[in-house]
Amino acid sequence: MKKLALTTLALFTLTAQAKELDKFKEVEKEVGKGGPITFVMDLESCKSDKKLNVVGLVIPNVVMIVDGNRITASNQHFTLNSSAGEGIPAYDYTKYDITEDGGVSVQVTQMRATDYSVISTSSIECQLGKSFKIYR
Repeated sequence: MKKLALTTLALFTLTAQAKELDKFKEVEKEVGKGGPITFVMDLESCKSDKKLNVVGLVIPNVVMIVDGNRITASNQHFTLNSSAGEGIPAYDYTKYDITEDGGVSVQVTQMRATDYSVISTSSIECQLGKSFKIYR
């Protein structure tokens, strides 16, 4: 019981301190300091080549500032729910590009786990501070 209470308190403390970074320069400054960032996306509010009724949270594996006017990040994870069918092992690779004007481009590539051949790709366009939020 004591462990549960401490875990709950620790999680509450961490989430209570999250600060939204809704401007490019704020994100750039946080990345430049080496701070971890978290993406929260409401994909239904974004423009996409597929209908997506998904709200998701991602902690990117890699984040880079490119030429002072673009932030690029990526994430890869394993899944058993590929677009080729449920139970088919696959990797989802997602690349994020955030521009100074607050535009966010998300490119998702799903690949077979056995040979990395591409199963599907999709493009999503979001807006920083609206359909795509970043927290530190």
